[in-house]
Amino acid sequence: MASETSDVLIVGAGIAGTTLALELANSGLSVTLLDRRYVGGGSSSLNAGGVRQQFGQEINVRIAVNTVRRISTLREEFGEDVAHRRAGYLFVYANPDHERLLREAVALQNRWDVPTRMVSPAEIADLVPGTRVDSVLGGSFGPTDGYVDPRAVVTAFGRAATRAGARIEIAEVTRIEASDSRARAVIAGDRRFEAGVVVNAAGAWAPKLAALYSGELPIEPLRSEIFVLDHALVGGRLTPMVLDYSLGLAFHTEGRGLLISAGRTTPFPDAPTTVSPDPEHFFELMRRLTERVPEVADYGLAHAWAGLIEVTPDNNPIAGWTHLDNVFTLAGFSGHGMSIAPGLATEAARLLRGERPRLPIEAYALERFSGGREVEPEAIWSGARVYELIDPSPGT
Repeated sequence: MASETSDVLIVGAGIAGTTLALELANSGLSVTLLDRRYVGGGSSSLNAGGVRQQFGQEINVRIAVNTVRRISTLREEFGEDVAHRRAGYLFVYANPDHERLLREAVALQNRWDVPTRMVSPAEIADLVPGTRVDSVLGGSFGPTDGYVDPRAVVTAFGRAATRAGARIEIAEVTRIEASDSRARAVIAGDRRFEAGVVVNAAGAWAPKLAALYSGELPIEPLRSEIFVLDHALVGGRLTPMVLDYSLGLAFHTEGRGLLISAGRTTPFPDAPTTVSPDPEHFFELMRRLTERVPEVADYGLAHAWAGLIEVTPDNNPIAGWTHLDNVFTLAGFSGHGMSIAPGLATEAARLLRGERPRLPIEAYALERFSGGREVEPEAIWSGARVYELIDPSPGT
């Protein structure tokens, strides 16, 4: 079996893999990007497309600032329209614990020149006309945040990586040969790939890939569902990405419709290649959304899909050398890969080239979970864990 060789082999052509491939190829390294389906064929194309800087930990804020800056220049840099809508991100709360959480986060974000601010119920009603705010205490709003077409973003980075010299190959990894603490070859069916460095950027499937070289990753695959209604809100104005803590859901304008994603996530430990949404869950989501935006009661379902997100114990990614001397992990983005991965790719590429990252990404090292250490979770998150932890009210 002849070997196909490169300096770096990246397994997983999602937002993490494509952005890293571009960074490395631009620096002159030979890069192979390997995926079992196609660029964006996994979870990265199946999310709600949110791009935000509203995080509660400094490293996440700083990385996300770089991501938003990068996303905002893609049209000029690549000549591609990724449907970037800088409509803002609005967190809505009805619980004093959420207010404390968001207020502390806004103070942190402001220190890094992110212009988020706390907003009143009246301001929320102005930002999203038709919203009922009688049970709302307030929110936080980031005017420079927004959302994109996630598939367009991933494919744009994939095409840019190819133009920079990266080679994209479609094949499913079946075996990894390892000896003397190094990955020697990655076998995909009847093909053999050798590289100086192997990057595990397989997202929700990263633990399965790690098992092929006897590694373990604390990443839990969860199903996340998205439903798109057949109408936009009255007035046709772009909504911010709205994350409603009290109702356990998020929504934003999607073309001529309205996209809804749920806080509820379902464990899928076997991480199948594809997953489907639960139709019954749509009716529960509509009941909740109608509480906040009554006009949607008359809207219908246009289409729906589901994907897997890869969640770590602290809702932060794993980025660093793991298990073998030449294996690097870039996975576990916990549902905010679109916000974190493009900004993190630059720093990860420096580490892979033997350079010192400019930002303290050692916070993402796998070792943080070892030795019984306690890790501080990223609390400004859209997932079910936040609702259940702070606001376990009925229906969330």
